[in-house]
Amino acid sequence: MSDSDLESRLWARIEQRGDDECWPWQGAANARGYPKLTLGQRREVGALRLLYEFAVGEIPERHWLHHTCGNMGCMNPAHLYLRSYKSIPASGEAAPRAKLTDDQAREILAARGTVTARELAARYGVSPGTIGDLWRGRSWKHLHEK
Repeated sequence: MSDSDLESRLWARIEQRGDDECWPWQGAANARGYPKLTLGQRREVGALRLLYEFAVGEIPERHWLHHTCGNMGCMNPAHLYLRSYKSIPASGEAAPRAKLTDDQAREILAARGTVTARELAARYGVSPGTIGDLWRGRSWKHLHEK
């Protein structure tokens, strides 16, 4: 498959919105919830990495993509930035670009069992995985300690 064919497949699965808005991925996701493309039989590639490489440029070694918006399904190149391995906070440290406030996280916890994670994700502008992590205590741990 040529690079132009691959790039066309990628853009066909992105719902482009306003420049400052998240652009939702309309394709498959991997087990962690990140956008992916399947090439041939059983070969998967990270759609975010492809997007960044097509839209911005090469990703340096030992660097990872992160979202300014906190939405792992967002495909807006303007919401992506690179971080080196050394600059990633240790597990449990506060995320500098958290998308939800404590009050919103409490509302989401209170809504568990009354609406789906997908509905809450759309309402709060985050991914369903973010809602699931909150519900299971993987994120916003300080709200679960009380």
